[in-house]
Formats: sequence, C-alpha cells, structure tokens
Amino acid sequence: MAEARAELQKKETELTNAILKDVSDIVDAIGYEGGYAVILRSEVVLSAKKELDITGAVIRRLNESKGKPKEAPKVKPKEKPKDKK
Repeated sequence: MAEARAELQKKETELTNAILKDVSDIVDAIGYEGGYAVILRSEVVLSAKKELDITGAVIRRLNESKGKPKEAPKVKPKEKPKDKK
C-alpha cells in the first residue's frame, strides 16, 4: 500500500511540474510580447489595475496549447446477479 502511495505521489509531482513549466513558459511569452519588466503572483500584490492582470490570458493560452479535453469513457454499470428462487 505504501509503495502504491509513493508511486502515486511521484506521478502527481511529475504532472504538477509539467503544468508549472507550461505556465512559466506562457507567462514568459506574454511578458515578452507585452513588454513587461516584472510579472508577479497576485498573492504578493497589494493593489493593481485590473487590466494589468494577465491570469485570463495565461489560462486561455494554456487551454489552447493543450487542446480540448477528451471526453471520459462511458462506463456501463454492472448488472446485479439475478435472485434464484
């Protein structure tokens, strides 16, 4: 059980790091294109104009780069065994 948990944690870390790399690349591109000198996380900003927030642009580009998510496969419920009388 502990081995499975460790493997799951490892996979989660790999996926998270891949997403963070993609986000970082997109933020760098938007910063370059927009001529920004600095881009900060919203948690460290006390006050700013709403039009300076690039969060929406980052999310749009991330979604565009990944394409439309695949639909989850349909799963048929298992049939209950018939009662024998």
